[in-house]
Amino acid sequence: GEGVTDPTRRLAVLERELDHLLACCAGDTALLGAVTALKTQVGVFGLDTSLRHLDRIAVGSTNPEVQARAMLEQSLLLSDRGRTEDPARRARATELENAVVLAFPATRAGRDAAEILSIGLQRELIAAMESWIDRAAAELSAGKPASAWPEHPFHAFRARFETLAATQLPAAKSWMEALYPSFAQSE
Repeated sequence: GEGVTDPTRRLAVLERELDHLLACCAGDTALLGAVTALKTQVGVFGLDTSLRHLDRIAVGSTNPEVQARAMLEQSLLLSDRGRTEDPARRARATELENAVVLAFPATRAGRDAAEILSIGLQRELIAAMESWIDRAAAELSAGKPASAWPEHPFHAFRARFETLAATQLPAAKSWMEALYPSFAQSE
């Protein structure tokens, strides 16, 4: 059979199954199937409906991977997988990604969220370093000693990289274990 093809009936089936799974099996990874259905069928169910049910899963599940994945999928839907131009939706998506990293660092979804966040963090660091270089060059041209230059931005980014490294994201771990200590030692 083709299964349920009517969108209204399909949503009703999903909601009934979701109610059942949350009532009987809140810790079961079977809820990941509902997360996948809400993600892949957003065109059928609508964004608001998918977001609402993903939130129900995140709150109602007791399985950390399921909770984290539901929150991350909310983020990805809100941001249209990083393509949105809407600053409010992008900010809400980033808030969810940060929440996943902080609350569920030991999950695969936590590492996936860290990977998304690390892209923006690396861009911010590069921009901060470029700005610092310009300011330090101006101080040097003015004859000021290095001790009078602004603080290097590496220090301001340490805590954020440390948070991402807690998820075992290789790039963040490398930054914390090799790059930052080398920088701190050379200061």
